[in-house]
Amino acid sequence: MHSRIVVAPLALCLGLFSALAGLAQGPGGLLPDVRGAERELIRARDELEEIAGDRLGEEVPALPVVDEEALSLSEEERARVERLFAAEPEAWTDQDRRWVRELLPLDLALRGMLAGGERDDREKEGPEAAELAEESEVIVPEELARRSLVLLRAVQVVALGDRLADLDGDLSALLDGIELRDGVAERLFLQPGLIGSVIASTIHLEALRDLRRALERTEVSRETLDRIDLLLLRWRQAVPSAAQVVAMEGLSILERTEHLPGVLGVVAEPAAVHLVAPVARDFAEVARICEESGCAHAAAFLDRHREESDNPFRVIADMMTPDILALATKLDGVARLTEVAHVAVALRLEGLEMGGYPATPEELPAVLAARIDDIEGLEFERVEGGVRLRLPSRKLLSQWPEARRPRLEPLFVWELPALPATPTEL
Repeated sequence: MHSRIVVAPLALCLGLFSALAGLAQGPGGLLPDVRGAERELIRARDELEEIAGDRLGEEVPALPVVDEEALSLSEEERARVERLFAAEPEAWTDQDRRWVRELLPLDLALRGMLAGGERDDREKEGPEAAELAEESEVIVPEELARRSLVLLRAVQVVALGDRLADLDGDLSALLDGIELRDGVAERLFLQPGLIGSVIASTIHLEALRDLRRALERTEVSRETLDRIDLLLLRWRQAVPSAAQVVAMEGLSILERTEHLPGVLGVVAEPAAVHLVAPVARDFAEVARICEESGCAHAAAFLDRHREESDNPFRVIADMMTPDILALATKLDGVARLTEVAHVAVALRLEGLEMGGYPATPEELPAVLAARIDDIEGLEFERVEGGVRLRLPSRKLLSQWPEARRPRLEPLFVWELPALPATPTEL
């Protein structure tokens, strides 16, 4: 996706501004010495590599292979799947539930596909298997986008089956499905480029919606809570932070653009350096702010930085940064919502241990109280024997399209019910 957004405009703009860059160098020129920009570029690259950390060079996991013929639904059926996927299961009609039951054979087949991956082909022997293995290592952006969307459609069907199981009272089956779906999301998140991260976030947020409904139950066993706790912990450990996503995308852009001076000729080298250097600096600064303060604070930095900049190539560089910032802000929000869910599970477990919830966060164990303090704006409130966790939503919700906000808004308020005298094993 970014290759079309970044490299093509770079090539065009570098050609147009080569003469400007040549005139701009030296005494009285519009730009500082190219060596200064080169040093800035090196510093930014070092910062990006430091923030990316152990994600650099990490093996890209294989994506599951879905039989698209098996998933061939009519336009009407696909629209119905999307409608039910977006709705709360309690709002399904009896007719909706019957239709979802009719999808269960497809649901079962898709679960088998999503649990597998391209590595299955490598178990075969011979030259043909070796060729398949070699081809599966690299997925071009267009193919990755197509396959990601196919995976999303498959996950939507599986999610309907999970929610039907939950309506039937089978919480264990619901958690099985959430683990499967989040496993797909983890693999998508670790793919190169941004489309995988976008779809992975959608899948994970829907899994959080299902976990929220599970935690609202009065009777949930310790075993089940431990399982949910481990699931959320695995997600947090497996998925890159928003800062790392920004850093890795910045490094990816630098890698794709470093060949341009040689392609366009020596005269274009000053233009290339002065164009790429501010982009690298922006990505490094945005990644640092995301890491230290949250990505929502990075927008103010970029606005101020652009106003103060006197680089004539700044306008071109600006075209290359907003997309990643918008995505990073969403990923930052996803991470915060996941942490709220994790705190909710910890509160349920602490309540079981102590025989009830504390009246205030100060009465919690120090580690859990610190986790609540670390989530900016998170409010803790005792209500009718239970607990309400509320995260201010207006600023975070504004990062998503308006049509999606009603589905996400419930994730900003977690209602934990009063604890039963004796937890029931579910």
